[in-house]
Amino acid sequence: MRELFTDLKKHTHKTFKKHFLKSVHCELGISGISTESILSNETKLKEKLAPLGFKDNKKIHLASFVFNQQESDAKVTNQSTPLGLIFHSINPKRELQILNDKIVISDHAYQGFNSFSSTFKEVASIALEVLKIPTEINKVGFRKINSIFVEDTQSYSEAVAVFNPAIFSIPESGLIASDSLKGLENVIVSEKEKKTFILRGILAKQQKPDTYQGTLDFDLVNRNLIKFDEVFSSLLPEMNQLHFDLFMWAVTEDLIKVMEA
Repeated sequence: MRELFTDLKKHTHKTFKKHFLKSVHCELGISGISTESILSNETKLKEKLAPLGFKDNKKIHLASFVFNQQESDAKVTNQSTPLGLIFHSINPKRELQILNDKIVISDHAYQGFNSFSSTFKEVASIALEVLKIPTEINKVGFRKINSIFVEDTQSYSEAVAVFNPAIFSIPESGLIASDSLKGLENVIVSEKEKKTFILRGILAKQQKPDTYQGTLDFDLVNRNLIKFDEVFSSLLPEMNQLHFDLFMWAVTEDLIKVMEA
C-alpha cells in the first residue's frame, strides 16, 4: 500500500513507553454468508468466543421508520431489521461484530500489534469455521485513532506545534482569527488500485482552560482479494508499518520525546 504515498519515510518500528492510541479497528470483508446463518449459530459462536473474553453478546439491528398510508388512516411504524451479532470483552475492552458482509474487531485497550493481530486472527478463524465462510477476503481495513491532549497553551499556534504543520494549516494562513477558533477538522482521501487512505485530523478547544484535544485518525483500506492467512502473515504487518510511518510523519520530535519519557 506504500504506492499511495510519494515520500513517506520508513522508520524502524519501536515501542514507546507511552502512546496516545484511543482505539484500533480492523475489518475483514466476507461474502457467501447470510444474516440468518449468523443468528442461527449464535449459541455456538458464544461458546467458542467466551474463553477468549467475549462473554456478552447481543443482536445488531437496523432501525427504520416506515410511513403507511391507507384510505382512512396514516401511521408511522418503527421497524427493526437484524444485521448480525456483536460480542463484548470487558477486560480488555473490545468489541467483535459479525455481519453478513464483514467481521470487525474494535480494541479500546491496545497493547501492541502482535497481541492485537493474534487475537483478531483467532476470533475471526472461529467465525469462519462456525459459519463456513470462504477463506478469501475481499476487503481489509485497518484504522488507528490517536487522541492527544495539549495543555498549558496560550494560542492555537502553540497547540498545533506538536503536529506536522500540514495537517492543521488553514488557521495559520491568516483566514481565521486565532482567538476565535473553537475547532478544526481536515479530511484527506487518497485512492489507487483499490487501495484507500483516509486521514482525519481534528483539533478541538476544551472547556478546561488552555487545553486542546488533537485527534489523528488514520484509515487504510485494501479492496483486493486476498487469502485469510495472507492477511495476517503479510498485509496487516505491512499496514501496521504504514501506520507507524504515518504517525511519525504527523508529529514532531517534541511529542516523540514525551512518548519516550
